[in-house]
Amino acid sequence: MGRPRAVPNSVHETLLKSVMPSGLTVWLNPKKGYCRTVGVLAAHFGSLDHEIQVGHETRRIPDGVAHFLEHKLFEDEEGDVSLRFSERGANSNAGTEFTKTSYHFSCVDRVEDNLETLLRFVLHPYFTDATVRKEQGIIEQEIRMYDDDPDWVSFNSLMQALYHRHPVRINIAGSVESIREITPELLFRCHEFFYHPANLVLAVSGGFDPDAAWDRIERVTAGLSTPAGERHRRQILDEPDSVANPRVERSFAIVRPQVCIGFKDTPLRGSPDEILRREVETQMLIDLLFSSSSPYHRELYESGIIDDSFEAAHSGEPEFAFSIIGGETDDPDRFVASVFEIIRKAIQDGLDEQGVRRIRNRWLGGFVRGFNSAEAIAGALVTAELRAITLDDMLDVMSSASRFRLEERLRNHLQESRSAVCLMRPSAPLK
Repeated sequence: MGRPRAVPNSVHETLLKSVMPSGLTVWLNPKKGYCRTVGVLAAHFGSLDHEIQVGHETRRIPDGVAHFLEHKLFEDEEGDVSLRFSERGANSNAGTEFTKTSYHFSCVDRVEDNLETLLRFVLHPYFTDATVRKEQGIIEQEIRMYDDDPDWVSFNSLMQALYHRHPVRINIAGSVESIREITPELLFRCHEFFYHPANLVLAVSGGFDPDAAWDRIERVTAGLSTPAGERHRRQILDEPDSVANPRVERSFAIVRPQVCIGFKDTPLRGSPDEILRREVETQMLIDLLFSSSSPYHRELYESGIIDDSFEAAHSGEPEFAFSIIGGETDDPDRFVASVFEIIRKAIQDGLDEQGVRRIRNRWLGGFVRGFNSAEAIAGALVTAELRAITLDDMLDVMSSASRFRLEERLRNHLQESRSAVCLMRPSAPLK
């Protein structure tokens, strides 16, 4: 495509896009008057990916490889890459999710130098037996640390209750046993398979010179080979519609009981637009019923069933989707019964038209406000590219949300028969 070309959009933001000869997709969003710049380089590779192709053979990889690889890429022959960012006054970090791994930096100057560092350390891996063994010890400690976190344990327990065999039920970091199977050779193979340019997206947003940034990106990536393949296509697994275990209880070192209710959605084998619509409408529905502006939330709070720890959220991807409602409570059974009663009442009475309009306007306002944040824009551009949608698609779906469509989502998704409860009880009374 050559130099980035302007992409028209409804909010009149400066968006420039190019697909390089190597297959790397680049988005640039220069913002006049901004001091900070954020760069994000993401791979379409996450904890759900458990297989690689080696020749004509498909091989399973250990749990936690995506997360392990994220850690190891920050170390090369010169040492800790994050120190190079710090020396320039830049912040850097990374994160592994179910479906992608993202590497990012933020800075106020030397943008081109930071872009070069980001591209070089992600695209050019360095692994040795000694550094892999060292990282195994570090991640083992991280896994054990999370095992002491009641929120994390509760979430993973709920995923194992909702899903029979889908990898969403597996800890993103893997297990102590699985990471011991990881070798330098395996990491190189996974990097070659998942980190080829066509499976990566780079987005830069903030106060930078787009011409200077593009020239540096071109120079750094000039030696990259042609695409090793198309963007990774993740298969939708054969996961039963039913939940694996409708109720799980655990004792934990906490002060008050903690309860989470999960609702399992059916994978939607539709177009990217259809999947996006289901995700946004479900998130709107959860907000309408359980956010702090909902009358149901006020009733629960005033009756003492919930407190400020109460949360309700939806997570949706093409391969899975679920909603979680939970928090600390002195009466877990009453908490669970009240949530299901709210859902039954909403199904019976229907949703309030004014409430739907309020939620829709709030979402639209939040979407537009997000364009004031370089972090939000860079993250949204990466996510949209990997899911084959646009920012305008997001805006269109929010704008067209209706009471009818949200009521349909209510009936189809928040079903008690497709729910699971995870209850964490204090392991011992306080003395």
